[in-house]
Amino acid sequence: MRVAGRKPNTLARLGEAIEVIRDLVEGREATVDGNPIRIPWIKDGKLPVWMAAYGPRALALAGEKADGFILQLADPFLTEWMVKAVRQAATDAGRDPDALTICVAAPAYVTAGDSPAALAHARDQCHHGRADNPDTAFVPDEIVDRFCLLGPAEAHIAKLRRLKDFGVDQFAVYDMHDDREGTIDAYGTEIIPALG
Repeated sequence: MRVAGRKPNTLARLGEAIEVIRDLVEGREATVDGNPIRIPWIKDGKLPVWMAAYGPRALALAGEKADGFILQLADPFLTEWMVKAVRQAATDAGRDPDALTICVAAPAYVTAGDSPAALAHARDQCHHGRADNPDTAFVPDEIVDRFCLLGPAEAHIAKLRRLKDFGVDQFAVYDMHDDREGTIDAYGTEIIPALG
């Protein structure tokens, strides 16, 4: 919104939009700008609504209204806290907290080993999901290590298992670096089968 020169929307407006969009796509009447609207050709429509969130109020909204929660980091500590917050908000809203699907999405780089040089290269490639990002100087290695999936396949498996224990149902891997094929191959042959 800011890029377009407009004011950012509020969480209240986002919550209203979720309800209106869901009603319209599922064939119910909704009010848009004071006008009742219904899409007459929709019969038995279904729209799972996914929401990404970080702050407490946004996490609460995700729990109250969304069918899926997307967390764009793979930090176990933050994941555990945020998943609990979203599920508690769902409970508080009278919803089944286990009905929410939780997805962690994070940059991943599989290395051949865990040497300092290999991990440094992986960090460089995964800073902000893209190498050569000018903002990387402000992000310390500790944050990259916490938020991303880095290292040999065994390290990915261990971290993903931990996240799964916190209630994560799905994992989305950002593969935007100099070894896309190697990461895809490692996930296909070693990591996904180990999590099965």
